[in-house]
Amino acid sequence: MVRVSEADSSPSRPGTATPLTALSPRPRGAPRPDPATNAWARRAILARAPSLGLPPEAARQVGNVALWYYNRAVVRLTPYRAVAGNLLPNTNRYLVPISLALACEYKGHPVDLNRVLRIGAAPTKETIDTAHRLYAAYAKMLAPVRRATRDLVPRARPSAGRGLPAPAPDFRVRTAASPRPAPPPAPAVAGPPPPIAAGPPVGTALAEVPSEEILRLRELRSTSPRPPTAAPPPRPRQPSTNAWARRRIAEQSRLLRLPDRVRNRALEIYNRIVDLHGARLQAPPGRRVQLSPRLNSSLVPTTIYLACRLEEYPRDLREILAAGPQPGSLRESYRLYRFYKRALQLRINLVDVRTFIQSWIDGYEIGELLQEKLADGELPRLKERAVALARRAGADPAFRKTSTRMIAAGALTTALAERERPGNLAKFYRALATLLHLGEGAIRAVAGQFAAFV
Repeated sequence: MVRVSEADSSPSRPGTATPLTALSPRPRGAPRPDPATNAWARRAILARAPSLGLPPEAARQVGNVALWYYNRAVVRLTPYRAVAGNLLPNTNRYLVPISLALACEYKGHPVDLNRVLRIGAAPTKETIDTAHRLYAAYAKMLAPVRRATRDLVPRARPSAGRGLPAPAPDFRVRTAASPRPAPPPAPAVAGPPPPIAAGPPVGTALAEVPSEEILRLRELRSTSPRPPTAAPPPRPRQPSTNAWARRRIAEQSRLLRLPDRVRNRALEIYNRIVDLHGARLQAPPGRRVQLSPRLNSSLVPTTIYLACRLEEYPRDLREILAAGPQPGSLRESYRLYRFYKRALQLRINLVDVRTFIQSWIDGYEIGELLQEKLADGELPRLKERAVALARRAGADPAFRKTSTRMIAAGALTTALAERERPGNLAKFYRALATLLHLGEGAIRAVAGQFAAFV
């Protein structure tokens, strides 16, 4: 017996056209229906069997026998009437009603072929004539052939004390109340089997087909060529381990030009997070758990942002996410930031203008910006002037809608311009934009506000 899932491995799509509609005239401009594959034909047989007007159990048995007829037709017609393992669409559309009609006749519930053709379709006269002509040909070709048991089992020499072997048993399933018939006197000949009277529900309708035919069908199916199946594509390797996360933290810190203290603090926070998960999972002593690739990818910007806040070197989380190979989710990173801040009991101060200015003022970077070496004590005075300007601007109503970072950038720009007016403003603003990691236009706008304010 051949199952439906094993007999056809060709892809099929849901929503295929109903049978025989493609044989009717198709209006101009209408989409062409999908080709009727073998899987579509089997689904159509099982779907139309309940519409034959038979009792539910009889309809189920007719559907199973119709599937057997269709599988036999697939094996017979595949060598010369198939493409890529599927019968031609027109052949499949005719085989569906013909298989149902043959099954009804075999089960003793004859149904007119015209009635089967009109289930879900409106066939034309030419379609009906073609179906009757094919029905006569397929009924002769698909008829189960009964062969005697002596043709399959090797003959044994009769002994003196033993008689000849008993004739072949009848393979038809009968009710328990009916008496067992006598063995036939002669082997059966080829042709359609006599109808069997309907009885109470039995195990399966396919058991009524002779086992010799089932074996022969399997032999034919094993020798028929199968379409080559493509190998599944290899899964991409995900190297997002703990070592990968530590390397990404160091590389991303260098891309963002963060100080060494911030990078070391980010690596320390990551190791604490790994130990936290190991304690929850009760890892053996001396061994660390391997976090999942997705969590490791999200922990890289999260640990850098935590380190920047702890070291009072504020950087925007959006800027940290944009420096990675793939832009991460802002909501997920901020959710992890709040969770690990509570789980690790980290004390993070609020960000104010003094924090921004302190993170920007560095003796080497400011000296490189001004292209001269600062005198002793000049850097603290520059910081105090910038902080004073920023606090004055924060209390002014004109800067109410300006962010703290932009106020700190305008105050530092004004303090540097008061020290010595730059000769090349374009170069000065370009260097400031690189130092503060802001846009040149935004720094020019806030510097103009501070010029009017001062």
